[in-house]
Amino acid sequence: MKEVLYRKWRPKNLNQVVGQEHIVTTLEYAIQQNRLAHAYLFCGPRGTGKTSTARILAKSINCKAPINNQPDDTCDICISFNKSETLDLIEIDAASNRGIEDIRNIKEKIYTLPTQSKFKIYIIDEAHMLTDPAFNALLKTLEEPPQHVIFILATTESHKLPLTIISRCQRFDFKRISIETIIAKLNQLCVSENITISNEALQLIAKKSSGSLRDAENLLEQAIISYGNSISETQISSFLDLNTNNSEVDLVTSLITKNISEGLKIIIDFCDSGGNVKQFNNQIVELLRTITLAKAGVNTAQIYNQDIQKHIIKLANLSKLESLSKITKIFSEPLLNNNESNSLNLELAFIQCHSLIHKDSNQTNIIQENHNSKNPQSNQQNTAVVNEKNQNLTPAITTEKNHNSKNPQSNQQNTAVVNEKNQNLTPAITTENWKTILSKLRKKGSRFDLSALLRATTERKIENNEIILTYSHASHLERMITELEQIDTKKIFNTTFSQVLGKEFKIVHTTNVENNKNNHHQLKSPLVKAALAKGAQVLDAKEISNE
Repeated sequence: MKEVLYRKWRPKNLNQVVGQEHIVTTLEYAIQQNRLAHAYLFCGPRGTGKTSTARILAKSINCKAPINNQPDDTCDICISFNKSETLDLIEIDAASNRGIEDIRNIKEKIYTLPTQSKFKIYIIDEAHMLTDPAFNALLKTLEEPPQHVIFILATTESHKLPLTIISRCQRFDFKRISIETIIAKLNQLCVSENITISNEALQLIAKKSSGSLRDAENLLEQAIISYGNSISETQISSFLDLNTNNSEVDLVTSLITKNISEGLKIIIDFCDSGGNVKQFNNQIVELLRTITLAKAGVNTAQIYNQDIQKHIIKLANLSKLESLSKITKIFSEPLLNNNESNSLNLELAFIQCHSLIHKDSNQTNIIQENHNSKNPQSNQQNTAVVNEKNQNLTPAITTEKNHNSKNPQSNQQNTAVVNEKNQNLTPAITTENWKTILSKLRKKGSRFDLSALLRATTERKIENNEIILTYSHASHLERMITELEQIDTKKIFNTTFSQVLGKEFKIVHTTNVENNKNNHHQLKSPLVKAALAKGAQVLDAKEISNE
């Protein structure tokens, strides 16, 4: 059976490891100076060379006649390592050997000396899959292994490893391999395999692989099997189920230029032609990301061809960075990526983004009414004009007309102009602020939940540096007052409001007058009076219909 490309062209020495120069250099120095660690931790995304580097390191430190800190690949040890015939290299798949018994088995065997090499190397792949008891059993061995043993742990999810394990290892973080590096490596591979393929086709493969060289080599091999030794860009686009008509560019153009009908028509036509909606959405997200980066001043010339790049610059100039980030987030929603045939979610996302851009473009800048007026007395009252973008400030601040008419200079000075740079005005309790306050006060309180009591308020307003909270029933007010008698609770309560609103206020608690009247009427009931005489307490009062 023919060997697959990624195994056939797996690097044999550190010089052949691509995209990880920072790691290769450090390991070469360690070998040269004979300053080897007893345990290594290789972290990073899939297909970036973790296991390959671990094998090369094991071979390099055991080679009998290394050349410039690289294995010579001619001695009997190097040959046995290359053929995986040595007994001194033990690879363990932690995904299937993850229990404490497997670790105990290792501990029993590590004291056996190497058969022919200087060091016995244990490579534990997918180390994050080990169980907690297995990690605990490994701790002491990992900290003080025998002098002839070196552990190399490889994982794609280092955050799942206990800190006690990480601290006992010398850690190396493998990064995703750049598109340019992947293209260069695939070019070398194609030359060696006598494959004719354009750089544009290789670029599509490299972008699809998301920084994984192994994925890129697998995709290339599938394309070779499908189309032979001569492969075109069109064939790769068809193979990867990519949209070759630049429909994503037309769609984003329609979105930014606010042509909603044209944009929806592009989506419908794409789906009617049998296109993959999931892949189409991925291309839209990638394009929006590139436009966002271009708007932020990042060089994106290597991502698309020259014609599309010019169009991207134009779209970036027509857009706001904030709007671009919002619509990119909308198109990145997981629900969109879970459907490959139905276009409904994509259409809804387009409409939502169109509305968002239209709203942002219609927002007026904050201005000062009559600020430059030649006749200051014509301004009858001071008004704070609030920019719709600023949700944390009060809608308006009004002063008496007589004061303005008597003092025109004061009229100009006291005109409250609220903009994004002015943070000193009184903030309003917006819906977003209120939700934040409720979230922070959830499960706070000695007897009653402060968040639940605040949800019983019917009105919340700010007047004269006072927050007035109106409760629906007197019982809710009484409970809140009881809670705030506790010094710690009151401190938490007041601090939460001041942190969210950005200013300290005096908080006034009151109740609805009409509800109080109903409550007093209900308390006159003989049944209620009898219960109160027995020591009962009124927790709530509700009107009961006789229907």
